[in-house]
Amino acid sequence: MYERGAGGGGCLIGCGIAAALMLLVPMLLFGSHNNGSLDKGGQTAGATACGNAIDFVKNAEYLPWVGNASAIYLKGDQAVLIALIQTESSWNPKASAKGSSAAGLAQFVTGTASGYPEFVGGNDKHGTTWDGGKVYPNPDEHPDDARFDPERSIYAAAHKFGADMKKYKDDPEQAYIEGYHTHKNDAQLKEAQAGAKRMMDAYNKLKSGGNCSGGTQLASNEPFVCEGRKFVFPISTGHKTPLPTTHHDYSANDIFVLDGKNKIYGDPVVSITDGSVAAVHKDNSGDGGVTVRIVDSTDVSYYYAHLQAGSNEHLRKGQSVKAGEVIGKVGDTGNAKGTGPHLHLGIAKREGPQHKGWFPSQLLDPRPGVQGTSPQSSYKALTSWKKGECTDPRV
Repeated sequence: MYERGAGGGGCLIGCGIAAALMLLVPMLLFGSHNNGSLDKGGQTAGATACGNAIDFVKNAEYLPWVGNASAIYLKGDQAVLIALIQTESSWNPKASAKGSSAAGLAQFVTGTASGYPEFVGGNDKHGTTWDGGKVYPNPDEHPDDARFDPERSIYAAAHKFGADMKKYKDDPEQAYIEGYHTHKNDAQLKEAQAGAKRMMDAYNKLKSGGNCSGGTQLASNEPFVCEGRKFVFPISTGHKTPLPTTHHDYSANDIFVLDGKNKIYGDPVVSITDGSVAAVHKDNSGDGGVTVRIVDSTDVSYYYAHLQAGSNEHLRKGQSVKAGEVIGKVGDTGNAKGTGPHLHLGIAKREGPQHKGWFPSQLLDPRPGVQGTSPQSSYKALTSWKKGECTDPRV
C-alpha cells in the first residue's frame, strides 16, 4: 500500500521486506492499549485457532488476536490474515525496512498507519477504543512506534485487508495487489504480483492443512488468569481433543488429537502455565520418548511425553517458558508407538517420583489446596482448563 498524502514518493507496504532489508529494533513491553473489553467488537477474544497456524505464526500468544480480528473484519477467514502477515514480515514483530517507513508485522507505512485507530488511538467502530500510540516517519529509530506492537498490527492488518476484500469481492489476490499494495508503475505492479503469489501460496497451504477453509471457527487455548497466574489447555489448535477420565492406575492423561476420526500428528503442545524447564529429553528412548518437564512457581511439575521427534530442540534446561508457549508437537515417541499419536500429561509434586520419571504416586489432585493420587486427578484439571475455568494445582 502506498503512503497517500505524504510528500514525496510512496513505498509498497512490504517493499523493504521484499528487498530483504530487515532490521531488528528493541522489543517493548507495550502492555494494555485498548479501553474496550477483551471481547473486541462483541466477539470472544481468542475464539478461533486455524489448524496449522502455529507453523506460520510461531507465537501462540498471537492466535487469539488472529482469530478475533479475523472474526470481526474477515468473516472468520484466519488463513488469509495469517498468509498476509507471513508475506509482509514472516511474522517478525520487530521488522522494519531501512529507507522506508514500513514497520511491524503488517508493514504499514507511516502515512497509512496514521489513519488507523489501532495505532494512533480512537474508536475502531467495532466496540473498542484504542489508547493513543506513536507513529514515526522513521520507525527503525523509535522502538516505541505503535506498529511494533503485534496486537495493534494484527488488528490493523485485518481492518485494512477486510476493507480491501470487500472492495474486490472477496478475491484475496486482487485485494492484495490493488488494495493493500497499490502501484504506480510496472516494476511496482510486478512486485505486488509477486507478493500476492507468495501470499496465495501460504493461504492455500493453510487451507490444505485443515480447519482453515470457509472461515471455520474453532476453539483455541487463550491463557486465562486464575488466582493471579495464567493457565491454558496444552493443545493449541481447534482439533478435537477427547479426554479419557483415567490413565491406567495413576494420575495422568493421554490426550489424542482427532481430525474427524483420525488420530493425527504434529499439533502444537504448549506450556500449561508459566514455569521453568526442569528437564528436556530429546532422544526417542525410554517409555516417554521425547519429553519436556516444566516446574511452576508453586513447585508443581508438568510432564509432557511422546512428543514428535525434533519438536523440543529449541528448549534447554533452566529456560523460562510462558503459558501458551509452544514446547513441542504431538507425536508417538517412546512406548506410544502403535497406540496412535497423543500427548501424555502428568502432574506431580516437584520432589515426587513422577517428577523424576514415569511412576504412579505422589501426584496431585489438581484442585486448589487438595492433594491426592486418584487416577482421575489430571482429568479434573484438564477438563477445567479446556473450559477456561479456574483450577490451580497447588501443593
